[in-house]
Amino acid sequence: MGTRTLDPNFGIVLAESKAGVINTSIHMFFVYTPLAVFWLDENFCVVHKVVAKPWDMAHISPRSAKYVLELHPDHIDRWQLGDTITFNEDR
Repeated sequence: MGTRTLDPNFGIVLAESKAGVINTSIHMFFVYTPLAVFWLDENFCVVHKVVAKPWDMAHISPRSAKYVLELHPDHIDRWQLGDTITFNEDR
């Protein structure tokens, strides 16, 4: 929040202790750039995705999720519903 520009190679993963719908909802208050947002289940499978626009009230996945991945909006077509995302700590 509060950032005016977003690095295309930057992202953040929000993790909850258990899967749910309400606890993985997001708002875009004080967010000044669009985001590609992916909701992932316990197995890192994409269950919902959206381009969230600045100042949107809220986005809630219709399916239970444990993780929320926020990226530059150019990444919205990178994964589709049902795809599994693998996180690699190596660079």
